[in-house]
Amino acid sequence: MIRQSVLKETYTMLEEARMTLWLEIVQHEALEGPLEPDKGPLIDQTVQVEKENDRVKITIKDILPRTQDMIKKTIMRNYWYTLMNHVLQKVNVHYDAIILTLKIFYPTRNSWDVDNRPVKFIIDSLRYNRVIADDSWDKLGLQILGGYDPDNPRTEIIIEPMPCF
Repeated sequence: MIRQSVLKETYTMLEEARMTLWLEIVQHEALEGPLEPDKGPLIDQTVQVEKENDRVKITIKDILPRTQDMIKKTIMRNYWYTLMNHVLQKVNVHYDAIILTLKIFYPTRNSWDVDNRPVKFIIDSLRYNRVIADDSWDKLGLQILGGYDPDNPRTEIIIEPMPCF
């Protein structure tokens, strides 16, 4: 029988290695060009953005890790900031206040706690890219939804202006 501690440790090491490798490839491609020219840069294969009127939908072909306490904060922060910075520079939007919806589609039907996801990095990237001036209660409403998609696990980030109330 596999011990829970071994599974956690292995998961942590794999996630850190995957994110570190991805960041190294993206940095290399920024200097040298795409590793696969026919597919374009890896970062453009990982993120997609759609803008319709005041609504922005960002799709990231990755899921927020299970918990922010297991994986080194600097690795996770650099990975998610790089993704978000890249895509937010393309849309260049600014809002007084927003409703932020995060939809996390997992490849399994296992249930998970919505409060165990490191959403801070996504929210902070919105501030750092000046999408919103502040992430206080009057500038940001947040909803986190889960989904099941075994063929296309992903995180969808939907940004919409907050209606006045």
